[in-house]
Amino acid sequence: MARPHSTASALAVAFWLLTALSLGWLIFCALNIAFWAVIAGGNPLPLFLLPGGALAAVVAVVAALNAFLVATDLPKPIRLAVLGAVAFPAPMAGALYTLYWIGGI
Repeated sequence: MARPHSTASALAVAFWLLTALSLGWLIFCALNIAFWAVIAGGNPLPLFLLPGGALAAVVAVVAALNAFLVATDLPKPIRLAVLGAVAFPAPMAGALYTLYWIGGI
């Protein structure tokens, strides 16, 4: 017999794994850009204002949604699946864009 929230748990793991992988790739790209900008004598800070603001906005939305879902007493696996579904599109879009831009896909 399956556990009551096994599907929600599997979805939560998948969403958060995709989010973590995408954020890892984006952090690698950001550090690579900063490294080469510093070596070239430039200032890498302006390159990170828009992505940093977008990441802050996604974190704020997920935090507000988490507060709402905690108040509605949803079970934890379902809450994590919903939060993962909201969190993963922005980093995934950024990662796919960078892969397209460098010709990786």
